[in-house]
Amino acid sequence: HGVCRAASNELVCAHRASGEQHGMEAMPGLLSARTHLTKGVVCFDLDVVLSQDDELFIGHEEHISRALAGTTASQATAKELSTRAGAPTLKDMLHLFDEFEAKMP
Repeated sequence: HGVCRAASNELVCAHRASGEQHGMEAMPGLLSARTHLTKGVVCFDLDVVLSQDDELFIGHEEHISRALAGTTASQATAKELSTRAGAPTLKDMLHLFDEFEAKMP
């Protein structure tokens, strides 16, 4: 778990928020993703889960289940995943990537 660097033509990738945690957010949450984007990370390993009401969220099932006292992502509503598990939506994560991409040279 960490940031990887290629030997040539450097490509920086983050896996599981490279070990940095920002509170109880699902890994990597928006804050940790923003942190890594500002450090030059351009590649992310993201797990996508589907809520009971068919919304896509970023998070690891085991972390979501722990945050929701045993409830899985597929058993939880979008509101529960967002508020109780701190999981960002895939849409929000992609919007964040778009913001940073627009700033890249």
